[in-house]
Parts: sequence; C-alpha cells; structure tokens
Amino acid sequence: MRRAAIFTAKSTETVAVRAQLVGPIGSRKAGNAVYDVWHLKVQGEGGAVVPDLEVALYETKRGQEAVMRAVPQIVTEFNADVVLYLGCAGGMASKLRIGDVFVVTDVWPYELGKETDQGFVSRAHPLPPDNLMIDYAKLESERQAWRKRIPSEFAGAPEVKFGALASGSKVLATEEGASWKLTTRLTDEAYAVDTEGYAFYKSMNDVRRHYLMIRGISDNLVNKNTSGADADDRRQTQATANAAAFATQLLIEIDYGQLRTARGIPAPGVNEHKRIGRFWSSEWTYGPENCKDLLRIELDRATGLLSGERVSITGQYGQRYRIRGQIYDDNLHLLAVPEPSSRAIIVVSLFLKTSDRFGDFMEGFAIRPQGRKRPPSTDNIIVHERLSYWAAPVTYKHIADPSVECSDLWKLYNGDGGGLRISTGA
Repeated sequence: MRRAAIFTAKSTETVAVRAQLVGPIGSRKAGNAVYDVWHLKVQGEGGAVVPDLEVALYETKRGQEAVMRAVPQIVTEFNADVVLYLGCAGGMASKLRIGDVFVVTDVWPYELGKETDQGFVSRAHPLPPDNLMIDYAKLESERQAWRKRIPSEFAGAPEVKFGALASGSKVLATEEGASWKLTTRLTDEAYAVDTEGYAFYKSMNDVRRHYLMIRGISDNLVNKNTSGADADDRRQTQATANAAAFATQLLIEIDYGQLRTARGIPAPGVNEHKRIGRFWSSEWTYGPENCKDLLRIELDRATGLLSGERVSITGQYGQRYRIRGQIYDDNLHLLAVPEPSSRAIIVVSLFLKTSDRFGDFMEGFAIRPQGRKRPPSTDNIIVHERLSYWAAPVTYKHIADPSVECSDLWKLYNGDGGGLRISTGA
C-alpha cells in the first residue's frame, strides 16, 4: 500500500483538497491528533479511486508551532511515503499571478536573528528542499494531465513556478515592509510568503520522509485583501484547488519504489511489498454459519513488521480489526485486534504460509479463544479444551478488486455495515 500525508492550515484549503479525495474511509489517532484517511479520486467526476494508495489529511491550523506539534507524530504513525503541505500563499506581483501554482524549493525563516543597538541582524539560513521531489514536480509541471483535475468552477490557466519561500510567524501584507525587504536582501529567489513553511521543513528533518510544499497564489503583496473576507476566502479556495490538482496528480505519477529505495529500503523488498500489500479474502464454514473475511496487509521491509486491517462477517454480525504481525521468509504471524467501534472482544491469531511467494494463495490456521459459546463439533475445527482455544483452517486468495469480488466485505471495510449487527465477541 502506498501512503501519502497531506497537511493544510485552514478550512478554505482543506475544502479544496477534499475535492480530490473520496471518503473518508476511517479515522486514526497520533499522539494528541486525530486525522482522517481517504482514497484519492481518479481523474473525472465519477467515484472511482486510485488503487493501492491511501491519503492521510489533517488541518494543522495556522502558525509554526501548530505545524511542529502535528506533522511529525502523524507522519510517523501513518508511515507515509511522501508528505505534502498544501495551501495558499501571497506572492510577489512581479513574479507570480493570482492562481499560479508555486512549488517551494528552499525556505528562509526571516524572523531568525538578533536585535542589536544597530537594529535587527538576521541569522537566517535557508532550509534545503527535497531534491528528488523537486525533480518529480518539475517533470509534472511539463505535463498537462494535472490541469484536468482542477474543478470546473475554477476557470483559468495557472502556471507552475518554482522558488524560495519567506516564512515566519507574522503575516506580511506589503512589499514595502521591513521583513520582506530583509528577505530580498538575503536572497533574490524568494517569491512568496507564508506562516507554516519553516516549521514544516524543520519537522521533516526528524521523520526521514520525502516531502514537498505546494502553494496556490491567492493574493499579491500589493493591495492585499482589499476586496473583503468573502472574496479572499474564495481566492484562497481557488488557489489551493489549483495546488491540490497539481499535487494529487503528482502523487499518482511518482515512483514510490524509488522513494523507498532513497530512504534505504532495498529495491527487492519493494517488489515483495507490492505482492504482500494487497487484499486477501477467505471463506469457511463454522458449524451452520458461513464465515468470510477480508485482509489488507502491508509490509515494512525495513523492519519486517506487518500492519493492516481485517473485516469479518459471520452470519448477521460484522467485525473490524487492526492487524499487526511479522513475516518470516514465507510465513506470516498476524494478530487481529478488534477496533473499539466494533465492540468485538475476541483477538484472533492468524498463522499463514504461502507456497508461491505471495502470488495468489496463503494457507494456515485462525486461532481464537472459545468465548462464551462452545464451538460447533465439525471436522474442520480443532479444539484445545485445556486452554479453551479453537483453531480452524483458512485459505486466503488474492483479491484484485474487492469492491466487485466481495462487495459486502468491501462495504464493511469502508465503514458501511450494510445492516449487519454489531458483534459483541460472544
């Protein structure tokens, strides 16, 4: 599973990004933050989604401190391959037009310095870009596919520009101010300003992920915000919509294998990751009941650890689980822990083995406590009376399109119970 994290600073930006997504498919916790996970919409007006790609979306709120608190913990918990900060910014009237997409190279923290008897002495040094992501962005800027993702209500012909960003804690509203003049003395390549870029770049130093900041230009540093709050909000939404169209097409085009290799994850591991990191489905009989479940497994080749989700339907009951585990050669040991929302209380262990290097099938046993009801006496269930556990043989097969091949499980996976009753884990 490929994973991308997108951050915004305010609601006008978040609305524009959501137009490129489908969902949410669930919420997750990271430290003191709760964020939503989405699918990325296929280009066009339909509900189709990009396969094998999940997107975490979180609104940090404005300001450097808010970004520093939220970004590292969410990126780490979600295990994102690539991290984007999207939104709007003010730009130099001579360099950027309203609506242009601005890809940030380096960031200049213009407020870093020292007050002296002779005035403010800058100690600003640029925070460097992620050059691999800049290269991908330059390639994407030469293509036209991203323009088709711009919502139809936002007509225009934005250009993609690259340059440095001036970033601090105060809003710069004029090119005549002392802070902007200081920035232009430090570098002649700073074309835009914001209040989050420095913290975003700084926080990415600690999480070892690929990153990029993309801003839509919502106003210039001349006659800034003179048309009223409503018009300003619309410009911010439109500017971010252009940035989001460019960014989400970029998420589709980049090579996640190259990103992982650059982080030190061996390339052969990426190929195996793709084979394991898919959907798997199983059906079996539990006495008079027909049981079936759907697994999504993801392998972190750097550690050998597995993660993912499991949904299960037995009769009229549906359960949801979080998966954690490890891989040993072609053997998997998974622990499926019920999500609190499912109210199930039984933890299930899955011991699986593949004979074809995760090509099409995995076979093994599902082991769980007996619970309050004894398991039925059937040939395919093994009961350990002393330990009060039972085991059933299971065979999982690779599912190419779970929305078609097991639609009821797919609905449950996406949060739609479809009339199923909540399991109590009995």
